[in-house]
Amino acid sequence: MRNNLKPIERKQIEQLETTEDIKNFVKDKIKTNHDPDVLLDQIGILLKKHYLGKKSKKKQIDELFHDFSNIFGLDTGYTVAFCHKKEYRPMAIQFARDIIKEYQCTTSIEKAMANNIALSYTKIIQYSRILSQCSSSESVNKLSIQYCYLISKEIDRANRQFNSSLSLLQQIKSPSIDIKIQSKNAFVSEKQEFINNN
Repeated sequence: MRNNLKPIERKQIEQLETTEDIKNFVKDKIKTNHDPDVLLDQIGILLKKHYLGKKSKKKQIDELFHDFSNIFGLDTGYTVAFCHKKEYRPMAIQFARDIIKEYQCTTSIEKAMANNIALSYTKIIQYSRILSQCSSSESVNKLSIQYCYLISKEIDRANRQFNSSLSLLQQIKSPSIDIKIQSKNAFVSEKQEFINNN
């Protein structure tokens, strides 16, 4: 893995006084080729060369776009798509987008949960189809029974992931409740707490 060192100016070096300044300076200047900022810089340079005169290699641009596509995977559905067979990819991407829209997901964690829900749901569909084919097969032997058992466990696992991810997203998106009680005695039944303000 190669490091890309950003250009350093004399003025920047003169401003380094504490170890914290030095640490922040080094963290800012040293980037790996996998850093999104470095990829953005590289793709910007190649796109300018390619479309504004000097022709660069299309293969280089395609490779950078492939690396780059993972950066915005939560927004584009790229990460969801390549976790499944080709036939399920459009459904997984659309389902993730629908969840993001329905729950108005704006933060990275909310989008990750929406993608996780879509992944789990697509796994349920995929494994259910496999199980259906397996159970409708006319030849039954010990190996096919074990295979069906394994697939049914995967369906259960995907269902649990789907339900827990959906519940978590709903909890994240549900508004918090602030309650102010003006009383000397209060009984909160959900947690069975007795509050005495004496």
